[in-house]
Amino acid sequence: MADVNLTVDGKKLTAPAGTLLIEACKSVGIEVPSFCYYPNLSLQGACRMCLVKVEKMPKLQTACTTVIGEGMIVITDSDEIKQARKSMLEMLLGNHPLDCPVCDAGGECELQDMTFSYGAAESKFMEAKNHKDEQQWSPVVFFDRPRCILCYPLRPRLWRGHGRVGLGRAEPRSEFTDRAE
Repeated sequence: MADVNLTVDGKKLTAPAGTLLIEACKSVGIEVPSFCYYPNLSLQGACRMCLVKVEKMPKLQTACTTVIGEGMIVITDSDEIKQARKSMLEMLLGNHPLDCPVCDAGGECELQDMTFSYGAAESKFMEAKNHKDEQQWSPVVFFDRPRCILCYPLRPRLWRGHGRVGLGRAEPRSEFTDRAE
């Protein structure tokens, strides 16, 4: 495949055609945050943390689902992007316990790091959090719903036997989801 030239945050870079924007950024040391992107899993764009500004596009785009194009000009850090990421963190934390000091992952948690980076450490939601008990799916796999931020890598597993997970609640399987599989 031919190489594609683009500009990210003022840096000119070249990457193979078909490369995702998040990977092109990573290749030159530009960190774009993401919870739902994993190179060998299907693309989701669910967490919306990788939002970037692409010139000539009317809205912010997800870097984990955007394929680079020739001459593309991208901004990964602006006030608009920071506010969008902060808003997404606030939404993700809606039902997440804010007990970082006693959490098992305290100090080694991407969510915690991003929460403090973007200033979303205090919840705007006044409602009581929707607490669900931990589930044991197998002898070695536990699903800790209060810690889940719905980043989607487990979504197919959830749809195939443990109820459908929506923002803050688990819903029973319906005829629609049974037929969709």
